[in-house]
Amino acid sequence: MDTVAMPYSILENTGNLNDMFDDLGLSRKTYGFNSYLNYTPNEDVNIDFSIGYQQSRANTTPIGELPFALSERVSKTGYVNLSANIYNLSLNINYLGGSQDYQKGIPGFKANQLHNLQLGAEYAFHIGDLDVVPGLSYNYVNLVDAIPDYTNPTNPADYSWKYHGHNYKSPNGRHLTGYFDGETAEIKDFAPSLRADYRLGDFRVIGAVRFDKTSIPDEWNTSYQMATNYSINDNNLIRASYSTAMRSANMVNSNTNYTWHRDGLMPPDTIYFDADKNADLAKIQNVELGYRWRPSDRILIDAEVYYSQSKDFGALKAHQSSVIMSSKYLSDFMTDPQTLGGMRAMTDGDFKETMPVLMTFMGNSGIKTDIKYGELPYKVKQMGFGINVDWIISPKLIAKLNVNVQQTKIDNYYSYNQNTEILGQIGQIFGMIVDVPKLANDLQSDAIAELIENNTFTNEELGEILSDPKLESEDFKKYFDTYKKYLGRAMGDVDNIEDIKAEYERLDEAGKETMLSRLRASDDDSEYASYYALKYGVYNDDGIFYFGNSKPYVQQTINGHKHKATPDVYGMIGLIYKPTPKIDITTYGNYIGKRTYLTKYSSEKLKDRFTLNMKIGYKPSDGVEVFFNGHNILNTKQREFPYADKIGGIYSVGLNFAF
Repeated sequence: MDTVAMPYSILENTGNLNDMFDDLGLSRKTYGFNSYLNYTPNEDVNIDFSIGYQQSRANTTPIGELPFALSERVSKTGYVNLSANIYNLSLNINYLGGSQDYQKGIPGFKANQLHNLQLGAEYAFHIGDLDVVPGLSYNYVNLVDAIPDYTNPTNPADYSWKYHGHNYKSPNGRHLTGYFDGETAEIKDFAPSLRADYRLGDFRVIGAVRFDKTSIPDEWNTSYQMATNYSINDNNLIRASYSTAMRSANMVNSNTNYTWHRDGLMPPDTIYFDADKNADLAKIQNVELGYRWRPSDRILIDAEVYYSQSKDFGALKAHQSSVIMSSKYLSDFMTDPQTLGGMRAMTDGDFKETMPVLMTFMGNSGIKTDIKYGELPYKVKQMGFGINVDWIISPKLIAKLNVNVQQTKIDNYYSYNQNTEILGQIGQIFGMIVDVPKLANDLQSDAIAELIENNTFTNEELGEILSDPKLESEDFKKYFDTYKKYLGRAMGDVDNIEDIKAEYERLDEAGKETMLSRLRASDDDSEYASYYALKYGVYNDDGIFYFGNSKPYVQQTINGHKHKATPDVYGMIGLIYKPTPKIDITTYGNYIGKRTYLTKYSSEKLKDRFTLNMKIGYKPSDGVEVFFNGHNILNTKQREFPYADKIGGIYSVGLNFAF
């Protein structure tokens, strides 16, 4: 895993907003082009080809829940698309490529290379009243977050990121990386499918199945759907369906491999991000019941109730935190009289005397947190009702209405906050330090003190020290394995320590405490050393010691928690008016109910909102349309997304033509 020093925010280093935004008054700037070509030699062959390119810059809400409300997103992408229907064969080929800076000013969030390829083919044939459509699809997504910017053309190994005059150089002359550690992060999906449609009188049955072979996780998954409807008469129809589906793997959750050095920030000093390529994919089961009624030739009413269950969610979560220190500082800390006095004061509840010791400890050591992708136990249940109404008021005027009422609840719910979890884990670590006097007292023999003074010895020097008669005491023999395990001068593993650790991890909490008590009371050197290895979680990695590993809290879950970020009511009402064959006027209003969004830092409540939109089109001739488009024409200024700007009216004019 590469390590890269990445600032939490450019603002902390420069205090200059221009390092994050090209134009503070700019909300969005987009330009590009699209070109379309259609070829239809006969009624059985239709080929569409399109190509386009765009560059956009927008101030939007940041990803990753960073503690500022807006960030700038820059995108430069192009696409090529080919769709063809050739008799019974349907083909689609689509490629999207380019670069995207998801969060300008934060180097870890830039994808210097983006590639997305989608291929699909279906073939339809008939067997009597049965329609059968087999198909194949392939989806490939590739991201590279290493960004070469040669600051010295004669030395290609000198890479850096440049953001408005600020260089962020990589360690060891290697290229800078983002969350994928400069590797090629990719996800592949190959899926054969089969769809069938059978009619028997007034009954219709539709079935579909899809088998996805994914690269992450490396396994086959199955999705399917069954639906049926029954036509009671020309004006009444009932329908029912059941389906299952899975969400594809998330690129960040499945490929993150990143070391974040948080220079000058609050602990932890270092955060390791680690993905899980084998995590289960989120799954959903859905049931729908619907009824369609045509009370007259001009009115169509369609209503449905639905219920869904989802599970196997996950997130990048704080796995454990540790104190990092050198062997020299650990030995000094263990033997310093002030430290011992401070720790004893802590056990007596005198935190006033303890605090300077803890501050010294923090100042001379680091704190690291491992963040790993892990599953959340949530089971999400959603139930709702929807209704659609189409009403042909006159040949020139059509009205539309859509209303949805729903409620989403979560079982096995707990409010996970990564910041709170990390702070809690750091608190666990310092709680463990209360027990340090026992370990420190164990290391106070004269023989060990002399060994500490020679803590840079070689193996030969160690042999000479061990031959000293002063080291033959039973006191030294009792604690030497403990010392060499913790202070890194080991000439071999403590007897079967890994086996003892493995056995320890298999036990429940009561069993673990029993095992610790047995090891603590033992006179056997290896078992006594094992007690400290398990109790304090100390291990050595290249001369750096990780002391006091915490563990995630056991969360208390609740059932029936209401998901407040999902609105209870949302819908649309619209009118389509065509006064003449050359003029179209479409007006529609969207309504969304109130929501509450939670982040690691705060929560924000959004009021319910109604926006009125309108499009007026004029066709002076066939294939040509001049139009006016207005979004939120009443210019009601409210937030549409938490922490973002209040959005007012947006007005545009345009021209469509076909030849």
